[in-house]
Amino acid sequence: TGQGVVTKALVDKAAGEVFDAGTRAVPAWRKPALALGLGLAAGAGLLAASFNVGAAPGAQKPAGPVVGKLTYNKDVRPILADNCFPCHGPDSAARKAGLRLDRLADARAKGAIVPGDPLASEVLRRIRLPQSDALTMPPAAGHKRLSAEQVALLTRWIGEGAQYEQHWSYLAPKLPPIPTTLASRGTRAGVSWVRSPIDAFVLAKLEAAIADLVIAGGRISVAGTDKGLSFPEIAALPGATPEMLTANNEFVPPDATYPNGTHVAEVEIDPATGETDIVNYVIVDDFGLSVNPLLLAGQVYGGVAQGVGQALMERTVYDKAGQLLSASLMDYCMPRADDLPSFQFSTRNVPSTTNPLGIKGAGEAGSIGSCPAVMNAVVDALHRHCGVTHIDMPATPERVWTTIAQAQTGS
Repeated sequence: TGQGVVTKALVDKAAGEVFDAGTRAVPAWRKPALALGLGLAAGAGLLAASFNVGAAPGAQKPAGPVVGKLTYNKDVRPILADNCFPCHGPDSAARKAGLRLDRLADARAKGAIVPGDPLASEVLRRIRLPQSDALTMPPAAGHKRLSAEQVALLTRWIGEGAQYEQHWSYLAPKLPPIPTTLASRGTRAGVSWVRSPIDAFVLAKLEAAIADLVIAGGRISVAGTDKGLSFPEIAALPGATPEMLTANNEFVPPDATYPNGTHVAEVEIDPATGETDIVNYVIVDDFGLSVNPLLLAGQVYGGVAQGVGQALMERTVYDKAGQLLSASLMDYCMPRADDLPSFQFSTRNVPSTTNPLGIKGAGEAGSIGSCPAVMNAVVDALHRHCGVTHIDMPATPERVWTTIAQAQTGS
């Protein structure tokens, strides 16, 4: 099997930057009996994805110091994102000590990073502490130690001034304000709101114009005064009938949203049987805002499973007379849990500017990315092994085995 070479680039459309992952040698021990297949699928915004194949513990890895100019996004940020941002980053739910290492102002204020002085930087001091020390970074439990090359790179970066660069994932977009006054409800985004009969009722009770009323804290109040009514108080007012307390309307965003993301699949194929095994699967998506991360992850996982089934298993079969032979789930192959790997899923959300919540669609993200990623990985593996450049879906074991046999015999 020898050594394979993997070279990819991540093109960040939003920032117009190119991250070159370089050339990584794939050690022979990492190659399966047939070939290692790497497949990629990207949505709008992300044109490709960078990756390298890691080595097993104790194996020699092709690595070395960064030569030439050191850049934050390419060389430094990946180290911080993997080892520091889980506790001290922009997405950390329980940020330790209130420290953010993704922003120089925060890191500098607490002495964590002192530009130009690595010895005075608390981050480097804690990184060098033994794992038995409670203050070591990253924490010993559940984390790996930084390599000597990574520590040297961070030391060089801080010594050269600790220059940060803005990263597209954390650029704060300008969102239209959510309306807080009754008057703004009728003019927001060009929407003509259906007013409830209770509006005139409340105006009469508060003796105010609609432009002077503010909605906040479950109350409708007159701006600049303490005069107001809570929602329960309004509902309890004499004459407030159920019909008066009800109004219907729908909001249509002025423009579409554009979710985007990248799927990377790694597969191994047994040439003796044609069986395809997905050994690794990584997903990075931009959904604007994760309202319920747990449900969102489940939706993405289900979509990926659907795409994997379409790529490798699901097939309608007819006999010569046109009779459907795969009419039941006894005959129609569906993906099961043991057909799928443990997914690595994360989001890099950039809020949408076309709706008040900043959300983007996520419904079909899993199924859109998974099918081409898996098929690209299968073709990549077959091409490395026997020069195959195309195979139709679904890539069932029989079809893969036949394709290999035909390629080897030249038939």
